[in-house]
Amino acid sequence: MLVTRRPGLVGWAVCLSGAYDVSRWLDGPPEGYFLDPLAFLPGLTDERHLAPMRSTDVVIATGEQDANVDDPRRLAAPLQERGVPAELHLWEGWARDWPYWKGMVDVFL
Repeated sequence: MLVTRRPGLVGWAVCLSGAYDVSRWLDGPPEGYFLDPLAFLPGLTDERHLAPMRSTDVVIATGEQDANVDDPRRLAAPLQERGVPAELHLWEGWARDWPYWKGMVDVFL
């Protein structure tokens, strides 16, 4: 996720129906550690990284019945705990297809 990998680069990010636990596709730490926000965010305390992240508004939206619904929840929590303005929006249903994303874009962009 660009907000966590390159903090301060953008002022606003919209994340739709994401699968943020990338460990299932990688060989695990250390190769995938900084590619996996769910791995490194909970332990992140470095203000050089956190301060620019706090200047980015983050919208995270997914469906309540999405197979990956726990990932957005697990992403929003450590961002919010570190003062990053992150909002989690759970949409009714599966919400993991173009018609849902169009609706999300209409609301959040």
